[in-house]
Amino acid sequence: MATVEQSERAASGKKARVRRPYAARMPIDERRTQLLDVTLQIIAERGIGGVTIDAVSKAADISRSVIYRIFDDADDILWELLDREEVYARGRIAQVVPLDSTDPQEWLDATQRLYEEMAAEPIRWKAFLLPPGGNPGPAEERLEAWNGEMADTLSAVLRKGLPGKDVDHALIAQALVSLMLDSARRVLRDPQTYPPKRVVDAMRQVLTRLGG
Repeated sequence: MATVEQSERAASGKKARVRRPYAARMPIDERRTQLLDVTLQIIAERGIGGVTIDAVSKAADISRSVIYRIFDDADDILWELLDREEVYARGRIAQVVPLDSTDPQEWLDATQRLYEEMAAEPIRWKAFLLPPGGNPGPAEERLEAWNGEMADTLSAVLRKGLPGKDVDHALIAQALVSLMLDSARRVLRDPQTYPPKRVVDAMRQVLTRLGG
């Protein structure tokens, strides 16, 4: 019969099995928010292509089964995150940019404030405007729709701010929205080289020349 000492030696020689820590229970809404926040961080670091159930599971330090209680698959997580971030971005734009103003200079002042906000909180804005690795089809379609809405709104502003029969307000508005989007991406990619004031000053120069 094995002695107590022999049993202890045998037990100590066995490799302890490492188990994943049990995920503390939390209300489903809190868990959903946690998983979306984790996914947002994954996008910021690896791009949308990096969003997988395994990646979310490891980043959140929970089992895959916990995720599957809330989401069907990685695409389901991604779609819900894009919905959330689009609502956030649109809400901030509506609050900061005076969409009912007919003064282009007010738009530019507000655009600079918006870019400053983007520079201060880049992760959320990158998910909507600049996910590393490129936008997938659905995200790109959302952004194109938003660009069209902004161009229509800005065109109405330009008709009053830059009157003239020969002025192609619609085309100028589309060009300015493209410039605004490109500038926002520059601010997000390299805020040191492209600080908000620099990119907005360039827009002011364009509008000044257009106004003659």
